[in-house]
Amino acid sequence: MDNNSKYFHIRANQRRVRNKIESLQAPDESWYQDRTSIEQLLVYHFKNISSTSNPVDSYHFLEHIPACINQHDNNALISVPYEQEIYKSLISMDPWRSPGPDGFPPGFYQTQWKVVKDNICKMVHDFFHSGHLLKKINNTRVTLIPKVNSPQKS
Repeated sequence: MDNNSKYFHIRANQRRVRNKIESLQAPDESWYQDRTSIEQLLVYHFKNISSTSNPVDSYHFLEHIPACINQHDNNALISVPYEQEIYKSLISMDPWRSPGPDGFPPGFYQTQWKVVKDNICKMVHDFFHSGHLLKKINNTRVTLIPKVNSPQKS
């Protein structure tokens, strides 16, 4: 191992240790230290802050927002895209950035378009016809990075 590799390996390990969440304190003041309990506490916390038990109809505010999309533009936005439009959107993505929920980055689909295009186009068209999207497609991964040493509360 050369000096550069050794240095960066040491730095990566230091960062991993610094960013590890050893324990969290729950709202009831109890402490959670095992991975499963911490995971459940975080899932509960984020579900709690991102949902409501009594949603209100909040569409009344829309009457105060001026319309900026005319009917022609709206029709273009809701029309089923052609294969060329889907491909154009795909190739506009950075090929080797964040992978999708299936683990594949856009570059996989870009390089394998001839193989996957029928399935991708069918999925997009099905969405435009039914209005339903597989939950996995819109899945989000949340990574917690502590901003303080020894974080305590969720």
